[in-house]
Amino acid sequence: MLYKRHAPFTDAFHRAGLAVLCLLVMPLALSAMSPSPPRMLNWPIDRPERITGTFCEPRGTRFHLGLDVSTGGVKGFKIAAADDGFISTVMYQKWGIGYAVFITHQDGRKTFYGHLDGFADKVLANAAVAKYGPKILDREDFRLEFTRDDIPVRRGEHIGYSGDSGIGREHFHFEVRDEKGVHLNPLRHGVTIGDTIPPEFFELSLMPLDGRSHIDGGNAGRVTSPVKKSPDGIYRPAWGGAPIVGGLVGLCVAAGDRAGYTSRIAVYRIELMIDGKRIYETRFDRMKREESHLLGLYYNYSATSGTRYTHYLYSRTGSEGRIDTSRLGKKAHVVIAAYDANDNRALLEFDLRAGPVLEKPVRVFSPNLVKGKELRLSSGDGRFTLGFSEKAALYPERVWLKQDPPLRIAVPGLSARGDVYTAYPPDLCVDQPMEVSIEYTGDDRAKVGIYQINPATGRFHYAGNRYNPETSSFVHSSHRMAGFFLLRDDAPPVARFKAPGRVSPGRPLYISVSDIGSGLDLNSISLRVDGKRVKWDYDPDYSRIEILRHNAIWSKGAHGIELELRDAAGNEMKKLTGTYRVQ
Repeated sequence: MLYKRHAPFTDAFHRAGLAVLCLLVMPLALSAMSPSPPRMLNWPIDRPERITGTFCEPRGTRFHLGLDVSTGGVKGFKIAAADDGFISTVMYQKWGIGYAVFITHQDGRKTFYGHLDGFADKVLANAAVAKYGPKILDREDFRLEFTRDDIPVRRGEHIGYSGDSGIGREHFHFEVRDEKGVHLNPLRHGVTIGDTIPPEFFELSLMPLDGRSHIDGGNAGRVTSPVKKSPDGIYRPAWGGAPIVGGLVGLCVAAGDRAGYTSRIAVYRIELMIDGKRIYETRFDRMKREESHLLGLYYNYSATSGTRYTHYLYSRTGSEGRIDTSRLGKKAHVVIAAYDANDNRALLEFDLRAGPVLEKPVRVFSPNLVKGKELRLSSGDGRFTLGFSEKAALYPERVWLKQDPPLRIAVPGLSARGDVYTAYPPDLCVDQPMEVSIEYTGDDRAKVGIYQINPATGRFHYAGNRYNPETSSFVHSSHRMAGFFLLRDDAPPVARFKAPGRVSPGRPLYISVSDIGSGLDLNSISLRVDGKRVKWDYDPDYSRIEILRHNAIWSKGAHGIELELRDAAGNEMKKLTGTYRVQ
């Protein structure tokens, strides 16, 4: 759930296909009614306060729900309890958070510690955890729940070690949740870091929102300008002068923040003011996990990257924040303020001149994706279908398809099997995923799958090979608009083993593996050392298989390795053989 406050203050909810709770009392009343602030939390890792990812910044099509802390590409730093309480969950999630721990605290809050390399002795000594010793060693998914008296911990007590388990390279992930499980921004709910660096602005965009609106007479789309920091410390757009705008106009702004460290993260709060009156505010304070896919209501997917985050400064589901020039004077002064979690502030200021709307509408707004109605679109050749459920629409929008000839792929072993079908607009946010279907009747479908391409970059990736025999179609579910096409994969995986110079139980053995098409079929992996099967784990972040350390592979002398595997299209690589020697 987003903590949002916007004008008019009499509105009880911001409606975005769901109710997002707003704070509706004035500051003086708030100070009298607010509960005591939450108890401050202990910094949970034996590392400096180097934030590389923050609360509610984009992760694909979802919000990131915690903090990421840099570990400098190294594993093994001590993780400590943020406050008194008890360990309520111990778990491993292979395709997610890896080794992780929940602690429930005396005030009802929970803290979450993820991507660990392992657990502290106190955790491993618990009888229930000890029974799961083989699963822990073999990195198999499990989840154990505990009560207050099982594993009590004190503030600052050692509970584990940082690592890179699950998805992501070496870093530490930390969350704070309330007693109902709602995610809280740790930097506003108990964690403090040294940060005096204000956010930065990079770019400003103005957008006509209907057919008679315009920016300097133009209605073709977004008008964008870079912004520059002036000697007085205030950012201003590079266009100079004051644009003439007419009708309904929305603003977007690209911003970022350095939380006392070199990495750039998303800002905590942004507000829009016209002639001194706040008309819109977004504040990333809390979020329900089931609402984290609503990212596209607040960030522009297409204009957001890992270092600059483009925010909508108007509601995509209602009237809040939309500038109506009929209610302005001849000139309006616009101020955009961006704050980090330490309340460091940056200001972007400029003027707008109000003009009349266009005499004739340039385009007629006729949405085909509307609340309460299903939508199905088909390509001109009838092979591609795009479907939305009646619960998908968050706001009225026109959705359309574009069909292009097959891609020319210069990669040996990969060949397109039909045209590219691109769904627009790229910044559409839906409540329920769209269903993609591409008809295919070829007898080689075991080697064919759906691939997804980003029209802006031309980069594509494998989306799956789920096939519906009733419709003779490959099908795929997606929250993100993109281009979709079928591709045949005849390129087998590639593996490489470089014998390490020194081998000991403390140093893992890695085999590099890669596949340019459909990806590895992990169920097909057969890995032997000296003819005997061994336990292994695959790390997608480094594209390698690790021979787990607890295997009996450390006796002195030479040892032989054999690896066999296929990809998801059934292409089998040539058997890999290699040797290593333990001194």
